[in-house]
Amino acid sequence: MSLDAVEDRRFESSRSVAALQVRSVLAVPLESRSRLLGCVYLDHRLRTRAFSDTEVALVRGLADHAAVAIENARQREEVG
Repeated sequence: MSLDAVEDRRFESSRSVAALQVRSVLAVPLESRSRLLGCVYLDHRLRTRAFSDTEVALVRGLADHAAVAIENARQREEVG
């Protein structure tokens, strides 16, 4: 998570953050059985500190459910 992506040194080389003037970033991994499946990415272009602990917890819960659904769909595809 970044509270101000424009000022965050981790995004210095990211042209998209600079071009879009992204202010807040929240990225949560989609993990199943210790395997990375992807991520849930949210940004806000107008506000710094756009994501509170409540939103982080909500997105983490969503990511957990999504990872289970993705893993189940992959298993069904392999069987069928």
